Amino acid sequence: MVQAKIVRREHDLFRVETIAGTMCEGCTSCSKGRGGLEVLAKADRNYHPGDMVEIDMPSADLNAAAFWVYGLPLIIIIAGIYLGTLLAPMIGLANGAEIVGVALGIALGAVYYLVMKSRQGDMNKDGRFTATIIGPASSTLCQLETSLSKGE
Repeated sequence: MVQAKIVRREHDLFRVETIAGTMCEGCTSCSKGRGGLEVLAKADRNYHPGDMVEIDMPSADLNAAAFWVYGLPLIIIIAGIYLGTLLAPMIGLANGAEIVGVALGIALGAVYYLVMKSRQGDMNKDGRFTATIIGPASSTLCQLETSLSKGE
């Protein structure tokens, strides 16, 4: 479970900002610069902006989401590079095979991004990759995390 703060309500979901815990120190992924990672979460009850909650996501869904966000785009880009280097001689660009490969890889990666961006609303409706708000965060842990995030 991860602690988060309710940012706002979006229809039947809540946008929450994760609170960087002690294990996040030194990680620049979300705890530095942005102050936390914002995700959508579903809940069984109503919360208000500023409420501290605990969120969770089944590890299978988390792993699948990581694959869709990081793994598949990498595979598509590498396949595009490979395919581009194979196709370049066929279209008369044998001397620029690497450039054609990189361009095709980036183009396929961009197409994947646009398709996934357009389907984001459908994925939110499905709820498979949406975190679940377990309940209010325990006050002692919140105080500890708050003081750690302020550097006290």
